[in-house]
Amino acid sequence: MNYLIKRINKNSFVNSLGNTEKSVESIFVWHLHLALAKKLKEKSLYLPYLEVEVPCMRTLARIELNGFGFCSKKYSHQLTLLQNHLEKLESIAFKLAKKEKSTDCDSALIPLL
Repeated sequence: MNYLIKRINKNSFVNSLGNTEKSVESIFVWHLHLALAKKLKEKSLYLPYLEVEVPCMRTLARIELNGFGFCSKKYSHQLTLLQNHLEKLESIAFKLAKKEKSTDCDSALIPLL
């Protein structure tokens, strides 16, 4: 792979876009796809591959290239909701067991469950 990157780096257009490694990877993926398609056809698995795997490729490729977003505000909000729900479940568990909630809820819940 390093050999191809060095060869493609000589092309200033590709290098100026910063896509050298992506170009090399796409070449490898294409050749891998050709070999995979041949093996899948031999085992009569090519049609399921086309119907199941291929439709996912575009989405997975975008995730690989761009990543996915993470919103810390939404995370904090969801965390608060989950913690509140957990507290409600703990209270219900103690009420059902007819025991009082202790300060060390985790260790007190284990015998109840």
